[in-house]
Amino acid sequence: LYPSLRSDWADMADLEGMTGTEYMLDGKPASTKSKIKSAVGLLVAGLVVVFAPYIAFAVCSSAVLTGLGGAIAGMSISGMLVTFVTYMCADFLSNFLQHPVHKMDYGAFNRLIGRDIGPAWWGTRTEHIVGVAICLALLDHFSQGVFAAYLGEPLDFETNPAAFVAHTWAFIYSGVALFVLFSCALNPNIHEEHRWAEFMHEAYACYVGANTAWFEPFAHATVGVVLGKAAAATWLGGALFPATLAYS
Repeated sequence: LYPSLRSDWADMADLEGMTGTEYMLDGKPASTKSKIKSAVGLLVAGLVVVFAPYIAFAVCSSAVLTGLGGAIAGMSISGMLVTFVTYMCADFLSNFLQHPVHKMDYGAFNRLIGRDIGPAWWGTRTEHIVGVAICLALLDHFSQGVFAAYLGEPLDFETNPAAFVAHTWAFIYSGVALFVLFSCALNPNIHEEHRWAEFMHEAYACYVGANTAWFEPFAHATVGVVLGKAAAATWLGGALFPATLAYS
């Protein structure tokens, strides 16, 4: 579901007749001023791509447009922290579902499990686990406020399943795309000339991945049917289990 920001470099490098590393670092080193200008330009333009679903929603609904401030103000720090931890755990657990026999690169944390350390942060599973979880937690809570403004009541799957599925798609696309945007803008291993192309390529991958995540709210409901509402109300059954499936 979530892009890795690794394999695409090699694919694009093939078109240029270079290795992936040569492609990313091709060209003369940019000055600090040009790097900052490039990063800021990418972030400003990229945010439009990231928040495209909510921009379109606000254009089509005056209730959403007027409710944006309330959606932001209503984002609970404690709630986002719980969501952040949930998504980090889900991402980590999904490794064992997607890559059960592979040794994942955890960057600086490799020393704790006796593995060699290459890059400490950029392009590692640690960057992905922490970065995606932060962005998804922010967008999940923001999106709930946006849809609540549209509905005129708190977002709930049982009473508004269609709206909840739309919320799930939107926050997953925008959340992962936000991670990709910052990674492409700040990763020193990507050459300045290639950052926008890399971001747009990965943003499309986010769109495709989000289209497969519509089932996440149904996983929570299934837990309630199979194991009972008490199980669905727990953190394991109601939050971690559906999130882990979505990551996988």
